[in-house]
Amino acid sequence: MYAAALLSADGRRQSIGSIVTLVLVCVVVCFRRVAPELALALLAGVRIWQYFEDAADAYVSVALFVLLFTVASLRSTVRSLLAFAAVSAVFIATARQGWLDSFILGSTFGYFGLAVACGASVRHQHSLNEDLRQQAAEIERAAEEREIAAINEERARLRDDLHDFLGHRLNLVLVLAESGKVEFERGPERVPESLSRITRAARSALEEMDRTTRLLGVAVSAAPTPTLLGYEDLIATIRGTGVEVNVVSAPQQSELARLDMVTSATAFRVLQEALTNVLKHSLEQWASVEIRLGVAAVELNVTSGRVATATQPRRTGTGLTNLQRRLDVLGGSLAWTDTGEGTFVLEAVIPWSR
Repeated sequence: MYAAALLSADGRRQSIGSIVTLVLVCVVVCFRRVAPELALALLAGVRIWQYFEDAADAYVSVALFVLLFTVASLRSTVRSLLAFAAVSAVFIATARQGWLDSFILGSTFGYFGLAVACGASVRHQHSLNEDLRQQAAEIERAAEEREIAAINEERARLRDDLHDFLGHRLNLVLVLAESGKVEFERGPERVPESLSRITRAARSALEEMDRTTRLLGVAVSAAPTPTLLGYEDLIATIRGTGVEVNVVSAPQQSELARLDMVTSATAFRVLQEALTNVLKHSLEQWASVEIRLGVAAVELNVTSGRVATATQPRRTGTGLTNLQRRLDVLGGSLAWTDTGEGTFVLEAVIPWSR
């Protein structure tokens, strides 16, 4: 519209060439983002043609301004400066007032320099926006990774709880049920006592299940976490299955009460897992337990009868491996070995601070 108005104000009958040139310039400007350098070269050619034809060229100057802005906004600084120098040279060389005129020089550099400066500012802003988008995407990815890691950690913790507590109780129910057959053969009068043991173990398993489901978010459980203070009850339960458990040494309850919750609960889980393995895997149903409270750590030693051999397959689990990983996090250690002399030894060291 601007170019058409200029041609109409010229007061001369416009040739077909002028109209075609006007249409060409409009098309070039419309498609300037496809190939900005080529479009700029075409407009520079139109400017030179108009100089020799003495045709109106004001609208070409505006189009060159737009093209320089586009090049500066899409291309590098070096390419923008080269385009600026080339257009300025063409524009000055084709100036009708003479290219040495100071006004022509100043206005040309100022006019096209403004186009390049505005384009460079837009390019810089786009670059900043892209950097911000990338940073936001990285922050979002990092947040998602942390969330996934937290979920996996919580799942692993719940898995360990299920194995350490509920698995122990269910194994106990299974052993008691199997031993009930033997009790019945010894005498029917022993059956009520066996059933009572099974009932207590099953009820305890239900309580552990309730506690675990509450940890999943249904509600906060009021049931206390088992700690080493309850080791005597644990040993009494294991003895009720027929396993001979001998406590070689153990601290007083007042000394165990000084342990922090994490250390005491972890030590209880180690003892629970060791005695549960005696039920499941030991060919000789006996165990010897030592609990020592050191200056900086709780030490557990559980010695039991030999485990099943290769010709006597047994079920395997992940309890000891899970506990070993947990102790590694706490800075402790867990080791177990078959001595080859008919005994299986488990040793654990759990750090604690007074």
